[in-house]
Order: sequence, then C-alpha cells, then structure tokens
Amino acid sequence: MEIKNVMGAQDVWTMVSLLQKIDIVGLIDSMTEDDKKVFSYQPPMKMNGGKLVPKTLKEYTEGERRALDKYNINQYSFAMKAIGFLVQNIDKCKDDVNKILASACGVEPDEIANMQDGVEYIRLLRDFLTRETTRDFFSEAWSLLSGMTPSLGNALGDIKTPGESSK
Repeated sequence: MEIKNVMGAQDVWTMVSLLQKIDIVGLIDSMTEDDKKVFSYQPPMKMNGGKLVPKTLKEYTEGERRALDKYNINQYSFAMKAIGFLVQNIDKCKDDVNKILASACGVEPDEIANMQDGVEYIRLLRDFLTRETTRDFFSEAWSLLSGMTPSLGNALGDIKTPGESSK
C-alpha cells in the first residue's frame, strides 16, 4: 500500500479530532518555561558575505555551547513529555490515524485498520509523516490552531525556523 493523495479538507477535521484526543491543549498547558525555550532557541549567527548565517559548531563561543547544551536538554525533556502524552492517549487516536492514512492511500479505513503486516503499517505511517505535503499540512494546521487556541498561542508564540527573521 502507498500514499497517493494529498490531505483533503475532511482530513483537517480528522486532524483536529486527533489533536483533541491526544490532549494537545493539556500538553501545552503543562509546559514549563524550560519547555517553551525549545521553541524559541535560535542558533548563534554570524555575518558572511553581507548575509546573516548560522555559525558552525566549531565557531561557537563557550557561552553559546552551554546555551546549546541547555537547549538540547530542554528539547529532550519536552520530547519525553510529549511522547508521554501521546502514549497515554494513543489508543483514543487509532481510528483517526487510520482514517487519515486511508484518505491518503485512497482506501477505506477498515482496509488500513485490518492490515496484517505491522511493519508495512509502520512504514506507511512513516511515509505519510515524512511527505512534504504532510509537513506543509501540519505547519498550516499549527498556524491555524495557534491563532485559535489562546493557550497554544500564548505558550509558544511565533515558532521560527533557524535564521528566519521576525515579521
């Protein structure tokens, strides 16, 4: 089985249902200040040919290395907390996950739910999550949700990729 379709309009509502079941708002509400730093870390920058570019690791000062180490610890800690929320609630989400995968493959959800090969299911899920169109979908959904959900917007603010300037 393979991913054939981009995510459609109905998938938005399935995704909202999935995020609600995972308790994403509960995860956000439980975030500590250190957790929030994971989303605001910016790598040290330097000027190169008139452009601001990230420094290489060997160019970091001692303070920048300590900041990176703290960021990595915060990132790991938050990732473990997020995984805990996911594991705690994953059984509530399987129907939504199967529905989204079915939509992406152009099959019925029962066909996904009844796959006999667990390895094939995991590969299908991985393929789905690593597609550029899926990343774009999650990025847009994140943007929409952070504007609609005060706790999400207040907790994280604008998430920027390294090197992206403030708007």
